[in-house]
Amino acid sequence: MTHSPPILDIEKGEISLLNLDTRIGGGTFADVFKFKGNAFKALKQNSARHGIGEEGKLLLIKEMEAEARFSFVLQHPNLVKVVGISRTTVGIHYELCRWSVLDYVMDKKRKGIAMPLEEKLRILKQLVAGVEYLHASNVIHRDLKPDNMLINADG
Repeated sequence: MTHSPPILDIEKGEISLLNLDTRIGGGTFADVFKFKGNAFKALKQNSARHGIGEEGKLLLIKEMEAEARFSFVLQHPNLVKVVGISRTTVGIHYELCRWSVLDYVMDKKRKGIAMPLEEKLRILKQLVAGVEYLHASNVIHRDLKPDNMLINADG
């Protein structure tokens, strides 16, 4: 097994900010887009507006590449899989997950559907299993919150 994610080549038309589909999330320095059946976490082009300057942007790029390498090597059914990285449109290509846990719970609540205890426990056990695997691999998530806890098509 290779220890680095494949690099997606903009010259081959594999990725471009112009062909990213729908924005599905984001934070201060990156946005997440739906892209070719997966998700793409792209460094915001205007991150310099947040007072980080060019040096800070280079640090963010290095951190994002390190995140991609770590995530690519870590293989567990309860962790999001990395498909590749892009250095031209700086970002990480992930498997697309259907919901964040927060969106999933809120959608059920809006529809007036009660979540059975068994379903809550199933989700909680998967979250704990993923975090246990990270800790056993000497990795601390650093941004564990309901928006970052994702549910894929398999549940």
